[in-house]
Amino acid sequence: MSRKIKSVTKVVVVIIICLIMYLILFSGNTVQKKTWMGHELNEDQLLLGKDSFNMVNASGEKIGSMVIEGNWIGSNYEWMDLSILDGVVSERTTYTFDQSIQLIESTIDFSQGQTNLLGEFKWGDGHVTGEYEIERGGETRKVAVDTTFTDLVDRAEVFAFVQALPLSIGLKFPVNVLVQPGMEIWEMNLEVVGDEKCIVPSGEFETYKINFTGGKLSNVLYVSKGDQRKLVKVDVVGQPMTIELVSSGK
Repeated sequence: MSRKIKSVTKVVVVIIICLIMYLILFSGNTVQKKTWMGHELNEDQLLLGKDSFNMVNASGEKIGSMVIEGNWIGSNYEWMDLSILDGVVSERTTYTFDQSIQLIESTIDFSQGQTNLLGEFKWGDGHVTGEYEIERGGETRKVAVDTTFTDLVDRAEVFAFVQALPLSIGLKFPVNVLVQPGMEIWEMNLEVVGDEKCIVPSGEFETYKINFTGGKLSNVLYVSKGDQRKLVKVDVVGQPMTIELVSSGK
């Protein structure tokens, strides 16, 4: 009887040790949902790599370029946008999101004519803080930013995450956006209004047509369907300019 008790005790001890090891290994690795503006994102549809675009006028002539790039760096997702309107404006913005896709840091490097602007910001708990450094005509000044907000995203986040949304015709929701430089707040709406075939330099795509409207600048976004969605085209409403996908890193 004593041997049986010892044997049972050993089995129980082994089971307990296994349970403890399981908890240690997996309790910290719970899959965290990634949500944006109240909608769960499909992580597999996030941009990984670099996509390049041309900006063209109504005649199809190239007047600028745009590059967007996304990558996981550790547990953070980093997204970058470099937009250049030839001879007019250059703007590079970078964004760092935590593993649940909440913005935690952003930077902007903007130049137009004799004006150069650099900005660095930290985001969290409905609060953004940071500083702009503005150089104009040989003079430099700094502007502090300390703003609280509710349900607000940087405007560029729409371009970063639109392809990972649960897209279907009829999806519609409001998006309050912060626009840089200037820190203006615009009330906008995002709506999937239909399907459309798009032919761009990188190929021919069946796409979701998405209206992104409101504020001082509206866009029509075209996101490809299929296993790997892509932002393939952007119309600038009211302006003779279209942004078209040229090459994709994924």
